[in-house]
Order: sequence, then C-alpha cells, then structure tokens
Amino acid sequence: MDARYLRAVADCLVFHNIIGTPSELTDANFKAKVRAFQTSHGGLFVDGDIGELTAWELQARMVTDGLQLMSVNVPVDSTPSVQSVPMNLRADAAGAAAQLFAAVRAKGGIVTSAGGFRPLSTTPNAHQSARSMHYPGLAFDLAVATGGFDPDKDPFVLERTGTTSGPNYWRVWSRATGGDSQTITATVHSGSWNNIKVQTKTVTGKFINFSDLAREHGFQSIGPRSAYLAATSKQYMSSEWWHFQYEAALIPNFSQLGIEMIRVGGPTYTAERIRAANANLWDERRAIFRQKWN
Repeated sequence: MDARYLRAVADCLVFHNIIGTPSELTDANFKAKVRAFQTSHGGLFVDGDIGELTAWELQARMVTDGLQLMSVNVPVDSTPSVQSVPMNLRADAAGAAAQLFAAVRAKGGIVTSAGGFRPLSTTPNAHQSARSMHYPGLAFDLAVATGGFDPDKDPFVLERTGTTSGPNYWRVWSRATGGDSQTITATVHSGSWNNIKVQTKTVTGKFINFSDLAREHGFQSIGPRSAYLAATSKQYMSSEWWHFQYEAALIPNFSQLGIEMIRVGGPTYTAERIRAANANLWDERRAIFRQKWN
C-alpha cells in the first residue's frame, strides 16, 4: 500500500480515536481498523474499504478543525501586448509556484498568468470543469494568448508529444535567454478561436522545458478537452496547454475536492459558504482524486 495513503488514513484514524499512533496502522490490519471506524460512524457501509462517504467522514471534521492554508498572491509577469491576471493560490501551491517561477526567471524567461483561484460561483462550460482544481486554489493558468500563435516571438511555445490525450499531450517550452538551444516542431494556431486551425512550424532558439520544470515542482499539466480534439470547429479555449495543477498536495484515491476547498482559510471556504455559492460544486465535494477528480 502506498506509504502516503497509509499515513493519511492513519492520521485520520488517530484523530477519531480508532488508533493511538499512526504506526499502529499497517497493511495487515488496515481493513479491520477502517471497519472499526465505519462501525463507530452511523450510516457508513462496514466493509473496510474507503469509498467517497468513508473518505469524507474520515477527513471533514479533522480538516475543519485543523490548520488552514490561506490564499497567497504569487507575482507574475506581463508582456507589452498581454496584461496578466493576478495569480492567487492556496498557500502550499503558492510556495511551490513561487519556486517554479523563480527558476524560470533565473534562466531569463517570464511567467504570465490567467489566474489561479476560480470564484466559487463560476458556472462550468465546455472549457471549464465542474470539478476544477482552480476551485481549491491548486491550479494556475498561463495567459492563454502568450503561446500557440507566433512561436518566433511568444513567451511559450507548444509542442505535441505524440500522445493522443491525457496530461502529457503538450510539452510547453519557455523562451529564455539562458535556456538551451532547441529545435522545436511548434504547434501554431490561426483563424477564429471558435474554429481554430492547427499547423506546425519548426522553430530554433533558446528555451527551457517548462513542463518538466513544473513537474519537478509538483505541478502536472492536463490534456485538451473534447472541443479542441474535434475534427471540425476546434475550440482554442479547450486546448488547455496553459493549465498546471499542484498534484503534489494530493493523495491518489483519498484526497477529495470538497476537503481540499475546506482546507483554504477564510470565511468563504466554509462548507456553508461553498454550498450557498455553488450547490452543484458542493454536490461534487466527495469526488476522489484519480477517480472522479483529476
């Protein structure tokens, strides 16, 4: 069993007085201890497995009573033609992003922004997920107009990796005076953003691999949405090349969307405020990372 997963569950079981110390939980007694917790909490199916309801009951009160991670502003850069949106992220993601951006700037690159936290009242659409990592402040977007159009000048140059979908669909390069010389088969967009044309162009220059650097700091990219992959009427705003999410903060098969929102401090991110601001989002609160939430 994954060590981070085991420790996260153990910490919750200590909080609920099922075990005395985290080291008491082992692979061998895992199901028995989870069944003991389920038995102590009415309404849970007693099977020793951690599904959405059990994961929520394990974490919700512990997170509500625990240390909160406030919203933090991360400085970003603009270009002469594109004014960046201020970027605010949850404190843990903000710290990692600040280190990532410092590494880019140290090589002579810049980091633009289309924002971090997404307002709770935002309505999802073809380009925005109902379970976005932006809601708990765990994702940032680079400015969407600073890459994918003019690879001879854009701060970011896009390269297809050969995968047809998924998080490694794009390789994002940052133009940087201190980068390495690279020859890139760049993806170039033209035409209407609601009916984008996609071509390629060979570009040579000095770049750093932003995608790899982001992963080193805990941020993963995502693949395009279906509206970009369509054979006709491709939607540029569904390309998602600009999106990076702080997966280092999350534990596969245990972390939940609503729990990660409640971790954020301040009056806005109480369960009551989230429910009032966006009932549909609150309905998704138990979605588990790497299951219904990615």
